[in-house]
Amino acid sequence: MQSADFEEDLYKNWFRRPTLFAACAWFLQAVAGRIIIRLAMREFSLGLMLRFGVDIRVQAAAAADFLFQAGLLALPVANYARNHPGVEQSMRVRAPHPVVAGYAVGLAVAAVPLCGCVSGWWTLLIRSVGGAVESASAAPATAAGLCGMLLLQAVLPGLCEETLFRGGLMGAWERRGAERALVISSLAFAGLHGSVQGLPVHLLLGFSLGWIVMKSGSLWIGVIFHIVYNSAAIITSYLFGSEIGMNIYTLSQPATTLLIADTVASGALFGLLLIGLKALCGRLVPRAEGPKRPDLTPMEPMDLVVLAAGVVTVMIGYLEDILKICGVL
Repeated sequence: MQSADFEEDLYKNWFRRPTLFAACAWFLQAVAGRIIIRLAMREFSLGLMLRFGVDIRVQAAAAADFLFQAGLLALPVANYARNHPGVEQSMRVRAPHPVVAGYAVGLAVAAVPLCGCVSGWWTLLIRSVGGAVESASAAPATAAGLCGMLLLQAVLPGLCEETLFRGGLMGAWERRGAERALVISSLAFAGLHGSVQGLPVHLLLGFSLGWIVMKSGSLWIGVIFHIVYNSAAIITSYLFGSEIGMNIYTLSQPATTLLIADTVASGALFGLLLIGLKALCGRLVPRAEGPKRPDLTPMEPMDLVVLAAGVVTVMIGYLEDILKICGVL
């Protein structure tokens, strides 16, 4: 049985959050490091191919993703938490309730068709104004390829991205209020991906993940949701092809009607499941006490500089993506 002193320390530790400077620095490091690592690995693989005729571009891309996810997203936050005891409480690093964890699996699967519909509408909009839409990532052709993709594009992002965004960033910004933390962490999540084509889905997932983690009181629920969602999307592309959504939804009237029906149905299902999750967590999960009132003091100048640098880096990435869509690049 845990002592009263331990419980008191646990309550006090809830208020030990990462600093805003640390959160802004993590974000800048992530968005800038993503560009640097991918460019470095691409140049390295091209150099090997030109000099020795060895094509390792696929392996280099996988290595770049691993270094980025583990080294720039998860490791800095984990190291900070290790050196600042108590911070893990504000990051909600605690065991999830098993019933809520199981519910999160079903919720993640239900999110796949809704995100497919959102992506379908957005893609149709881009095409309707003459924009060029990139093809979806190639679906794995073999079972071995499927396992590798699940590891690199489902398990690894689920662990590392949740550690940074719903753990470190949201935990730090909650000192400014829960709503502000949810908005900023979700925008940062979408910004890191740097894809105009995927922006609506990234925003939807970012807000959903943040809300789910807040209600469940456990970062692991976000990890489970993220891994299951990515895995379900990858397995769907493996079974039916990566372009399944746009093979069904075209600009023809019957297909547009189908997209409307699917959007309404999948949106209603996901919304009802979110309401169910809130009720379930209200019964099964003890409510953690947070700061009584948000800290509204002005940010330090250095915090603002680092945050602005991260935002500018993201905007440059989006500008490049917009130019590609417009056919300029």
